[in-house]
Amino acid sequence: MRVSIIAAALLGSIVTTAQAAPFIVCKAAGAPTLVIEQNARVFDGKSLACFSGGDFADGLTPCAPENGYGLSEPTGAGELARIVDRWTADIQYEGGVVYYVVRPTRYAFGGGYSTPENGVEYHWDFSVDRLTGKGTLSTIGDPPNQDEMIDSPFGYDCALTSRKP
Repeated sequence: MRVSIIAAALLGSIVTTAQAAPFIVCKAAGAPTLVIEQNARVFDGKSLACFSGGDFADGLTPCAPENGYGLSEPTGAGELARIVDRWTADIQYEGGVVYYVVRPTRYAFGGGYSTPENGVEYHWDFSVDRLTGKGTLSTIGDPPNQDEMIDSPFGYDCALTSRKP
C-alpha cells in the first residue's frame, strides 16, 4: 500500500512537471543531443512544438502542433509553409512533413518528405516514453542524407527541464 502511494505521488509529479517544463532533452553517448521544445513558436495562431538536434531533419522546419503536422516548403531552407491536423488534408503537397504526437504515455516526432506521386515517405521517428524517460530514434526507408544517419534504432535518456539546453 505504501509503495503504491509513493509511486502515485512520483507519477503525479512527473505529469505535473511535463505540463510545466517546455523542454525534453535527450542524450546518448556518441550521439547528438535531441530536444523537443514545447510551445516553441506560434504559426497561424497555433502553438507548435519543435524538434532539434541531429542532421536527419535537414531541409525542413521540424515543428508541428500537438497531434498535427507541419508542412515545409520544398526548398533547401525548408521554411514552414502551413500546418494541418491530418496529413491527408493536403495529400498533393510537395515538401517536408513533420508530425508531433502527444499521448498519455509518449511523445513522438517524425519526419520525411511528401510528393504528389508518392505521398508521404517518413525517414525518421523519435519517441519518448513519458513514464520511463527512455527515447528511441529510428530511421526509416532511404533518407536523402543517409550517410549522416545514426544506426537505427538508437536509445536515449530523456529528462524534462524548464531551461533551454
